[in-house]
Amino acid sequence: MFVSVVSGSSGFRHLYFEASFAVAALLKKFPLPTEQEMLEDIENDYNYRTEMGLPDSKSHTMLPNVQLLLQFYKDLKSMAGDHVTDVPTSFLDVLQPVMKSGVDDYQGFRSITYPGLLPQTPS
Repeated sequence: MFVSVVSGSSGFRHLYFEASFAVAALLKKFPLPTEQEMLEDIENDYNYRTEMGLPDSKSHTMLPNVQLLLQFYKDLKSMAGDHVTDVPTSFLDVLQPVMKSGVDDYQGFRSITYPGLLPQTPS
């Protein structure tokens, strides 16, 4: 089962959603796709991201396109049904500029998101 990693405080909502999905899947509350269906979906998703212009090194990311994240939530929700809660669109409205800032100024974003964890450069 794939569970992604999201940085910053926005990750709590994201991780709660994924954890709810994972627990419901482990409890067999809904059927999972077959291995073949999963492999086909991975290939389709990779091709879609390539068509969007994402380089291979970024083919796993949902940044900065919040639509990819929204589709991710919709896909899991359609599979798990009532076993996971909907992710509010207001969460995505707040998350979009955060995601974009992580792409536009990655080092600045990391220094705000992870204060004290990055090496400090002398002024």
